Amino acid sequence: MEPPVRTERCLNCLSPMPEGANYCSYCGQKRIGPHDHSVWHLTVEAVGDFFHLDSRFFSTIRPLMFSPGLLTTEYLAGRHARYFNPIKMFLFLSFLYFLSSGIIDSRKKVKPDSLDQPKPALDTATVPVRQGTYKLALDKAYAKGINISDDSLRKLVRKYGLSRFVSIRFPQASAYQKYIIKKVIKNRLEGLGNMDDAMGKTLPKMVFVFIPFFAFLLKLVYRKKRLPYFDHVVFSLHFLSFFFLLFWIKELLSHLSWWFNPLMVVILLVYLFFALRRVYGLKNWATLLNYSLFLIGSLFALLVFIVITGAISFMMI
Repeated sequence: MEPPVRTERCLNCLSPMPEGANYCSYCGQKRIGPHDHSVWHLTVEAVGDFFHLDSRFFSTIRPLMFSPGLLTTEYLAGRHARYFNPIKMFLFLSFLYFLSSGIIDSRKKVKPDSLDQPKPALDTATVPVRQGTYKLALDKAYAKGINISDDSLRKLVRKYGLSRFVSIRFPQASAYQKYIIKKVIKNRLEGLGNMDDAMGKTLPKMVFVFIPFFAFLLKLVYRKKRLPYFDHVVFSLHFLSFFFLLFWIKELLSHLSWWFNPLMVVILLVYLFFALRRVYGLKNWATLLNYSLFLIGSLFALLVFIVITGAISFMMI
């Protein structure tokens, strides 16, 4: 098949292209010629796109890490071309954090010394998990009722269905006890009984819900500035991007001692203060007052956020 030659129409959108024009004025695609259909051109174009993306990424990461609030002021001032889009940056760093966290957690779960060890019998109301225990309100008698091998339990559940199996096996159990028994069975057959794992699956979705509340709280605290809600959203995206970047670094340095966690909290608090001062342009004492109000409101919102996330995570177990 012969490659397409120079044409008077864009091959992408079929819009007319003047003679001699190298780019389409409608969609921006480059005029395609015979030289574009070669492995060398494909490689050069891919490498060029990669380093273009790489340069924008690093030009965004540096101020994100070391200049609190600078990215927000630059974006709101209309200087967009040199930096990552705030939403793209937030999505990329959040994805990077949760991916790294999942990989590290999966490696922690697999321990060579424990591969050949048999699973402990489920004769108590406690379900073993990664580090510690997750206690369920299940009587020992009911726990013994499902103290059978996983294969046998899986066959019975497939034969009768989970709800019917629990009703047949435990006819005297209350509705709440049957609900807990189902959770224990799911833990054994699907490995979803770890509260941390369920929280890890729920947290990424809930963070996106938390962003508009974060921005709304900023609008309330800085209502005298009469700034558009959009400005507060941009600030929230940049701050939460730094949050995920910091926690990603924590995951990579997970071997460090316990003092790294409180250090991260201090870094976040200091970063937030200087970001607020730069973006909203108030004096130190006014920034400190609004900063304190914002922290109080954020802690309350975070408490509600954690309760909701924990409830959804428990339902997922």
